[in-house]
Amino acid sequence: MRHDVNPMPSFKFHQITNYFILILLALVFSYFYVFDWRFLLFGIGYFIGTEYITPDLDTNSIPYNKAKPVWWLYKELFKHRKTSHNLFIGVISRLSYLIILYALAMYTLRWIFGLPVFPAGLQAEFMQFAREFAVQIILFIGGIAVANAMHIVLDITYSKVKRWTK
Repeated sequence: MRHDVNPMPSFKFHQITNYFILILLALVFSYFYVFDWRFLLFGIGYFIGTEYITPDLDTNSIPYNKAKPVWWLYKELFKHRKTSHNLFIGVISRLSYLIILYALAMYTLRWIFGLPVFPAGLQAEFMQFAREFAVQIILFIGGIAVANAMHIVLDITYSKVKRWTK
């Protein structure tokens, strides 16, 4: 077995491939006249899913090193190419992790400054926000999910091609 060939595509290769796919998606959306704020939200999510919230946050990757303090615990909890590289559970695990970190940070800050930890009406305000912006939230998260799916598909395809060409 040859060890001089990296079995995984580089971050740069992931970027190039993901942005090529994004351009193709933009062309398809524009053909069907859906190239408006909806695609912009999807595109922003896709960009974030390509650059920052990737399946490789469980390794010493470039995205991991961009925000190492945020992702350190995630890297410790999830093993590479397991949960984080699952098409469905992976993106859910990363977004859930960020939501939990945010909630803990807000809880801690409110406690430090002597503010009510769970202000009255907070849950109702959150639910109202989620209802009013459901389409936007889904498009944004959808962009992250599609970028992550492209990453995983590229990893699988690249690995198989490398094995076949040994």
